[in-house]
Amino acid sequence: MKFSLAHRSILKSAILVGVFASIVTPIRVLAGSDWTQWGGPQRDFMVEDSPKLADQWPKDGPPEKWSRKLGDGYATILVEGDRLYTMYRVENDEFTICLNAKTGETIWEHKNASPFTELMAQFGPGPSSTPLIVGDRIFSVGTNMLLTCFNKSDGKVQWSHNLPEEYGAEVPGRGYSSSPVAFENTIILPVGGEGQCLVAFNQADGAIVWKKHDFDITHSSPILIKNAGQT
Repeated sequence: MKFSLAHRSILKSAILVGVFASIVTPIRVLAGSDWTQWGGPQRDFMVEDSPKLADQWPKDGPPEKWSRKLGDGYATILVEGDRLYTMYRVENDEFTICLNAKTGETIWEHKNASPFTELMAQFGPGPSSTPLIVGDRIFSVGTNMLLTCFNKSDGKVQWSHNLPEEYGAEVPGRGYSSSPVAFENTIILPVGGEGQCLVAFNQADGAIVWKKHDFDITHSSPILIKNAGQT
């Protein structure tokens, strides 16, 4: 199954620009903070005390340190120290990858099968979810709702859940897009279905800590808020 060349071009460009922007400025561009989840440190796409961006490029453009092609997808490129992490697709396979931010070389990469439908192809078949880095782990969710926990240093799988097969979750028509959020010793993400609109998984072993509500899921990502002194 193919999707349009226009989508291929847009998706590849988005990934390449993300890598390029990460390397034309210092690796630690976030004033001591890293970009380890969807939306940045507070999931609000804001960075406190960040350096001022350039008003314009040099005449010949910024110096290119390196570039490389990945694949298709909408996942954000995460930054932690001198490493970059993201997800992408090549045909019917999805990849979670860790790169050396200084050289662009692959440190580790994990592949899993993730076929896409005609409807997904109309909007670009993903992956659309952005991984989450917490401590020594990185968590990813693929287009077809395969949740995987990796050791972030070497990419070894620590645990995984096929959410449709194990919990009866229904893959959205355009593919899964929500990005997980961390809270205490859990990660929280929408799963959908009776009693499991939101599910909290233990970061260490993937066991369900709690699940709540009966709503179906959308393409939005959860955020943490405080209400009456509680998060």
